[in-house]
Amino acid sequence: MQKTSCHRLITTQVTLRSLTDAIQAELAANHPEFELTVDEMPSLDEVYPKLGQEKAGDPFEPYPQEATWGPVTDIVMYLHSSGSSGFPKAIPQSRLTLTHWAAFRKFNK
Repeated sequence: MQKTSCHRLITTQVTLRSLTDAIQAELAANHPEFELTVDEMPSLDEVYPKLGQEKAGDPFEPYPQEATWGPVTDIVMYLHSSGSSGFPKAIPQSRLTLTHWAAFRKFNK
């Protein structure tokens, strides 16, 4: 968390509570000045309340647009390697990388 200056963790507390508790305890004990916010990953029901039940007449609410975007090279999230071939590493993902993922033909079928 410190190596990447990550101050926000989005996770599932149901399955990873012991890990997130350990991270917060370690930070509190050894780096009390380091602030970390742990947020719960929203469920599919929260993100898509009408998933599989939509009707053509349902109102459409577009996701709010950001007022401004930073450079496409800005890091927007980190993935972490499993560490199967060594110590787990943070893998930075830029806005451009995520845009390329979204445009990948296989995902757009």
